[in-house]
Amino acid sequence: MHFTVVPSATRVVEGGSVTVGVRCDYYCNFGLGAIAGGESYDSAYATLGLSTGTHGASLPAAVADRRVLFQPRANGYADGAYTATTTAGGDTITIDVANDGMAGSNRQVTITAAVLQEANHYGGGNPNSYFYRQGGDDPLVVHSATLTILDADAEQLTLNITDTNGDPVTSLTEGGTASVSVSRATSGSSAVSVTLAPATSSDYMLSATTLTIPANMTDSATVTFTATSNTMAGPDKQVTLTATTSTTGYRDSAPATLTILDAQTETLSLNIANTAVTTDDSIDESDQDAGTPDTSTTRISVSRPTIGTAAVTVTLSAAAVSPATSMDFTPSWSGATTTLTIPANMTSSPTATAPTIRAVDNDTDGPETKLVTLTAATTASGYRGTTRTLTINDDDMSALTVDEGGDGTTVAENGGTDTFDVQLASEPRGSSVTVAVSVHNDDTGECQVSVDGGTTYVAAGGTGTLTFLPSGSSEVPASQRTRWDTAQTVTVRGVNDDIDADHTCRVQLESSTPQSLGDALYRGLSETVTVTVTDDDTASVRRTPASLTVTEAAAGREGTFDVNLGSRPSATVMVTASRPAGNTQCEVKSGTDAFGASTMLTFTPSTAATLWSTTQTVTVRAVDDAIDDDSQGDCDIALAPSSPGAGGDAVYHALTDATVDVTVTDDDDAGLTVSKTSVSTSEDTTDSAANMDSFTVRLAT
Repeated sequence: MHFTVVPSATRVVEGGSVTVGVRCDYYCNFGLGAIAGGESYDSAYATLGLSTGTHGASLPAAVADRRVLFQPRANGYADGAYTATTTAGGDTITIDVANDGMAGSNRQVTITAAVLQEANHYGGGNPNSYFYRQGGDDPLVVHSATLTILDADAEQLTLNITDTNGDPVTSLTEGGTASVSVSRATSGSSAVSVTLAPATSSDYMLSATTLTIPANMTDSATVTFTATSNTMAGPDKQVTLTATTSTTGYRDSAPATLTILDAQTETLSLNIANTAVTTDDSIDESDQDAGTPDTSTTRISVSRPTIGTAAVTVTLSAAAVSPATSMDFTPSWSGATTTLTIPANMTSSPTATAPTIRAVDNDTDGPETKLVTLTAATTASGYRGTTRTLTINDDDMSALTVDEGGDGTTVAENGGTDTFDVQLASEPRGSSVTVAVSVHNDDTGECQVSVDGGTTYVAAGGTGTLTFLPSGSSEVPASQRTRWDTAQTVTVRGVNDDIDADHTCRVQLESSTPQSLGDALYRGLSETVTVTVTDDDTASVRRTPASLTVTEAAAGREGTFDVNLGSRPSATVMVTASRPAGNTQCEVKSGTDAFGASTMLTFTPSTAATLWSTTQTVTVRAVDDAIDDDSQGDCDIALAPSSPGAGGDAVYHALTDATVDVTVTDDDDAGLTVSKTSVSTSEDTTDSAANMDSFTVRLAT
């Protein structure tokens, strides 16, 4: 007998594992079988072990679980694969390799297999079994194989197989060539020596089997891979190359697989055509309106490059590429596959009877493009199958849909209301969608929102919620369910203020779904509805009374009027009360000011002492003079508001002056004042004092 230890791989990275079996190569009988004398078949087993210095490799702890048990072969001395079972549950045993977490060099471990034969029971005759041992489990022979453990902390090399343009290749026609090189992620100060394995094969040739990445470089030179050419038709072949290294700090590349295409085998083509265009690799999810080309259905045919004398039968299948599912399209055939035939002396299967695939128009968003892999497989001699990807374009969008009607959303600030509707643009997947409704933090003094028809309004800083469910959801009782495509109403109510200005109030909508089951496309969507709040306040300078009369007489010389603002300003407003220019019939004062031609009042949005709504008093005093002039009796007081600067209240700053009509009553009368009302003289013409009298005259004013 001859045995070989067979690991599934001869090189393994720390943290990985390999499976190990034992193969009987020849003389694989364990006894003579049922011969005259009636002796039974023998049995044998191999016990696996590891050499001293396991370097983290380990076998099952129990010795019984390290055994591969061989059953006798019915064909006596025949060579080849054995029939085997193990106490570990199969015909191989797993060796696990621990990761020590430390950088180091590659290590080697020897796997041993001690092959033993259990006692035979012979009814007679002589044993004719190689390595026979009567009555025991004595070792017969020890076989071994070497396992190389690659350091997991070392940088893994990259094996590159490219065409003449430097683009990666995964297949090559017989007789074709490709370039093979090895690279590392970053340049190192030392060179890296690499061996390509396997070095030889009947399917290809390598111009060299060793490569070197020079010091301070990331890439090696290239060697040429040539696919062996022959004139015999046959199946395509796959070869696997690996770049191995023993340079410290680096480990083997991942295997690279290259398919060698048989040069005598023609590759079939899958042809896709919809009713709108000649050929296209995509179809649309949405159905088209009547009278327009249908781009949601595609016809599928198969063709060969050249006319053949024999028909070719092809098996067609379609498979969704995740995250797409089989629910996203409908093939015209039932079952997993359908058959297409390229007739003899034709290059293509008939298009008139071609199978079709139609995109399913659903209400769910995503992904934007869904892929379906079409596979044409054939066993016809001289032909190989092919694949092609069909794209389904989604016509749905995850979005919050807001309907404000034709005129937007407008409310009066004195408690007026308006509504808008909210619903989802597409059906959510998996679970409900919750939409939080709130007023922007900066606008809580402008409006309020309600999600229950105006019965209750959300407090400032609070949030109302709308819940939308997928079709058929049972998350809540049927009477409380609101489908995703059913509009829910949000009511907005204006909040009164004292400012003369129309305002806007931003109502925010933000969606959320459960983290584990919810539709991620509906997580974190937001919309803002801008509501116009119409004002009911008027910026003005109020004065009470609007007119008054003062007199030059001492008893009525002074009068007063009160001033405040008609609305709350956004900044400080100064109101200057002044008499007309050049008019000295009156003078004004406020507070502790002295009387003069003008006085200033200050009003603020919120300071108590100067609050805009609190009245401030202006006193008007008539100026007493000695002139009888009723034509100058008016001394109207102008009230001029101002609020200058970038931070001022522009409305008040541009406001027209208000006026208090002031009448000044004159206490003077124009005339002559005579000192006597009568005089007495004598007729005597003698110029004497006795014959004379006198009086004086002056102006009254």
